Amino acid sequence: LHHVYNPIWRDLSKIIHVFLIFIFGFVFVNIIFEIRENVFLFYMRGAWSIMLLLNRYSLLRYSLL
Repeated sequence: LHHVYNPIWRDLSKIIHVFLIFIFGFVFVNIIFEIRENVFLFYMRGAWSIMLLLNRYSLLRYSLL
């Protein structure tokens, strides 16, 4: 009985392993993309604030001139 069910169990364990690897990979990629997106948004906000500061500075300089 054990010998008969062994190949089926091996296939099932292989499928389960692939499924687990797929789920873990998906979660891992999602976490990486979320971190990258947050960092990207942070850098974009920083660049936008620097641009606004430069704009204000140039406006002040032109008004002083």
